[in-house]
Amino acid sequence: MANKKQIWFLDVDGVFNILQRHKERDHAFAAFKRTVWPIPMARYLLQAIVDNRYVHPVWLSAWGDSAVMWNEYSLTPHFPVAYHISEKQEKYAKELYPQFAEGRIDGKLVAAQYYLRKFPGRQAVWIEDGFCPETVEWAQQQGHVLVDTTQEAIRDRLLVEDDLEKAAYRFVDMIQERIAR
Repeated sequence: MANKKQIWFLDVDGVFNILQRHKERDHAFAAFKRTVWPIPMARYLLQAIVDNRYVHPVWLSAWGDSAVMWNEYSLTPHFPVAYHISEKQEKYAKELYPQFAEGRIDGKLVAAQYYLRKFPGRQAVWIEDGFCPETVEWAQQQGHVLVDTTQEAIRDRLLVEDDLEKAAYRFVDMIQERIAR
């Protein structure tokens, strides 16, 4: 994997935007009519992800194209947006991956698989606040890494409040260590 960038799918809510009752909302997004509670290291974490030469970051969030506001917030280049996909793309994805056509399946999983078709053999890392069983099964079968921010140890690392830049780089390093296992 040393020569190929990993595809990092990034969710917004539950990852970069976590309600913290003791914090006031951030007004940087007021113009977009969004109420947000950025994690303390949000800007630094996005910068650390961009700085990692092995990472190709992609938004996989219900925010859709609006997720790039986080790039503007963190002064980082806009990431590609993989979710939502159009009806035409979803139809094509289900033709390519018939297992997705068999009943209701997580739309983000369909979008992730559809995006990955452009990068055969690349490992995916998906950072999200909880995963559907079919996503866990897919990741295990394909050798992808899921980082679940509902796990207390992960969430605690995201909500750290001191030495934010160092904490952000440590978070990225922790994920790289998971990949190396």
